[in-house]
Amino acid sequence: MAVVALIVLFLALASAVASWGVAVTEGLKAKGAAEAAGGSHGSVSMAHLVLWPFAARLLSGPAADPARRVGKAQVAFIAALMIAVAAVSVYTNLSAVRPPSAAPAAPGAAPSSKS
Repeated sequence: MAVVALIVLFLALASAVASWGVAVTEGLKAKGAAEAAGGSHGSVSMAHLVLWPFAARLLSGPAADPARRVGKAQVAFIAALMIAVAAVSVYTNLSAVRPPSAAPAAPGAAPSSKS
């Protein structure tokens, strides 16, 4: 079962990277549409879109359609991160090495004093 949790972790991380890539490409499309229309696009720059593409959700006008897809990619990104965190939790719980339990004392033996 720990291997299954590890596989889910890697798939969730790959999904997070893919949704980030979708957000970047759609954010760049939204920025291009806003520039082509001559509208103001505020402080959204190329570097800003690559580092934090979810800022493209703030664009309006002709850029609204790709900006909506950026919002959907943001939801997918957050969901993938939540699944990754849950998979890490499951993996660590299933693969943790437990310390051996103390052997019970023999019947009739005097209890040891640790004072």
